[in-house]
Amino acid sequence: MPPEDPWDSIMEEKTPKDLLKIILKRGGLSSDAAAEALGVERSTVDEWAAALAAKKYIEYASADSGNRTLRFTAEFQQTLNRLHPKQDVTSAQETKIAKLSEELREVRKSNEALTEQVREKSALIESLNADLSQEKNLRSKFQVEFERQSRQEKEQSLKSTENLQRMLSREHSERLKLEDIIRRMREGEVDSSAPEVTSVLEESAKVTKEESIEEAIAPKAEPHLVQEPNALPLEESYSSAQSSPTVQQKESSQAKFGLDDEPLDEAEALLKMLAEKKTVTVKGASSQLKIDEKTFAKIVERLIKDGLLETQWRLIGGSQLRLRGGVDVERKIQEIEASKVKRELSLMGRR
Repeated sequence: MPPEDPWDSIMEEKTPKDLLKIILKRGGLSSDAAAEALGVERSTVDEWAAALAAKKYIEYASADSGNRTLRFTAEFQQTLNRLHPKQDVTSAQETKIAKLSEELREVRKSNEALTEQVREKSALIESLNADLSQEKNLRSKFQVEFERQSRQEKEQSLKSTENLQRMLSREHSERLKLEDIIRRMREGEVDSSAPEVTSVLEESAKVTKEESIEEAIAPKAEPHLVQEPNALPLEESYSSAQSSPTVQQKESSQAKFGLDDEPLDEAEALLKMLAEKKTVTVKGASSQLKIDEKTFAKIVERLIKDGLLETQWRLIGGSQLRLRGGVDVERKIQEIEASKVKRELSLMGRR
C-alpha cells in the first residue's frame, strides 16, 4: 500500500457547505450516511449539523439522537426553489423530441408523395412528348399529301378551264356560222341542200357530240331538291323531281333540249327570269310568262331533270323555283339558242 500523501487531507478538506450539497443531492440522509459520503468523522457531521440547524438551514427528521435523519427546513427549501426553480428537463425534452419526430415523419411522408407525383408527371410528359412527335409526323405527311392533291386539283382545274374555253370558242364560231347560214337561206342566197349548209350542220353536230363526251367524263353534281324541315309534299305536277335520279339524269347534267318536242323559247325565258329574280313561285312565273300549266310543268320537269332547277315548298306561296348552285345560266341559254337554230335549220331542210 502506497504511503499517504500529506497533501490529500488538505486538498479534500470538507466544510459544512459540502454537507448541504449532499443533503440537496439525496434529499435527506442520516448522520452516519453523511459522514460516510463525505469521508469525515461522525462527530464532525454532528457539529456541522448543529451549526446549520441553528441557522435554520436543516432540521432533524427523527428524534433518535444516535443516528438522526438530516433534511432542509421548509424555509430554506423555499429559498433554494426561488434561487433555482425546479424544472422537469427530461420530460420537456422528451416532449419536444417526440414532436420533432412526428414533424419529421410528416415531412418524409410529404416528400415521398411529392417524389411519386414528380415521377408520374415525368412519365406523363414523356407520353405527351411521344404523342406530340407522332402528331407532328402525321401533320407533316398530311401537309405533303394536301399539297400534292392541291397541285393536282389546280392542274385539273386549269386543264378543265382551258378545255371549256376552247369548247366555248368553237361553239361560238359554229353559232356564228349557223346564224350566217340562216340569214343567207332566208334571203335566198343559198339553198338548204347546198354542200355549204350540209357542212355547217355536220360540223355543228360534231361540236355538240364532242362537248357531250367531255361533259360525261367530268364529275357532275346530281340534281336534288331543297326542302325545308316539316315541309309539305310538293305539287303532283313536279312529283317526278322528288324521285331518285334516273340513269338518264346521271349520264349528263348538262343535257341539251331536243329539236322538235321542247318549248325552247319558254324555257329560255324562265331561265332568264330566274337569273334575274333568283326565286319565283310556280304560279307567278307561269302567269308572268303567259304559259299554260301543262307546258310550264313540262318545262320545269325537264330543267330539274337536267340539273338546272330545284324546287321547295313553302306554306306561304306554295311551290317555288330557283337555279341550282353553280349553274352557268348564260351557257345554258346559249345552248338553248343553238338548239333553236338547229331546229329551224332542220325544219328548213325538211321543206
